[in-house]
Amino acid sequence: MKPLAELQKQLRELDTKRKDFESAHKDTAMTAEDREEFKQLLDKIDEVLADIELAERSEQANAAASAPVPPPASLQIHNVADEAKYSFGEFLRDVAFATRSQMQEISPRLAMHQKRIKAAASGANEALPAEGGFLVGTDFLTGIKQRMYENTLPGRCSRMGITAASNAVKINGIDETSRADGSRYGGVRGYWVEEAGSITSSKPKFRQIEFQLKKLAALAYTTDELLADAPALEEIMRSAVSGELAFKLQDALINGDGAGKPLGILESPCLVTVTKETGQSADTIVQENISKMWARMWRRHG
Repeated sequence: MKPLAELQKQLRELDTKRKDFESAHKDTAMTAEDREEFKQLLDKIDEVLADIELAERSEQANAAASAPVPPPASLQIHNVADEAKYSFGEFLRDVAFATRSQMQEISPRLAMHQKRIKAAASGANEALPAEGGFLVGTDFLTGIKQRMYENTLPGRCSRMGITAASNAVKINGIDETSRADGSRYGGVRGYWVEEAGSITSSKPKFRQIEFQLKKLAALAYTTDELLADAPALEEIMRSAVSGELAFKLQDALINGDGAGKPLGILESPCLVTVTKETGQSADTIVQENISKMWARMWRRHG
């Protein structure tokens, strides 16, 4: 049997032919040959309609056969008092079952967990995944974030906390664009002065720096067998998700273009490049490179 979409396309084409045929013979009598041709066209339309009906029934049967099966009794959670012992693996498992059951069966501990962390963002619906879904609480996120920042590069970045209701933070910074005279600290300038000489006053210049939150997310699928083993599910997901997010974060810190992600070192206007040594092969690093890069580092004294 042809796919339903193909049959529906065929029906549209046949119906167009029918309309064209009727329009062409609107004001003239049909001959015996015309009537036979028109009859065959209508018969073909009837055949395609019958095939479409069968295809639709077949799709309905397939959908019914693949409908999610409720989790076995051994996996259903009814003891709300155990919410404090709720593991990340159990949370992932309950989210999967709730989603597959079209939110008809939500674990009491999952519901309690969502209520406790006040999961839904403003304007979102925590009952539907597409409208906010089940958000991961801070207690579960800690392990994932810790693994992300255990990497060398993210671990060297300064981190700043903000309130839960904020998505950006502004801080004051020195508006310094170069280290030339009159530009340091945005305008402070020093002078070598003779006795009784005069100097021009100067002052620092400040600017506001705004940090806006950008979302870094990962979507992972699992099997029914793994869903049945919450500890294994937790370990695999923690490792896989934190590993992937750590990679994306490190890549953005180096190569990010600033569009929906951090502005990376290599794309930043403050990038300092050290010329390689004469005769040095491409894609290599020698001790002289390290010494010159170290010499270019600016250190604040005093």
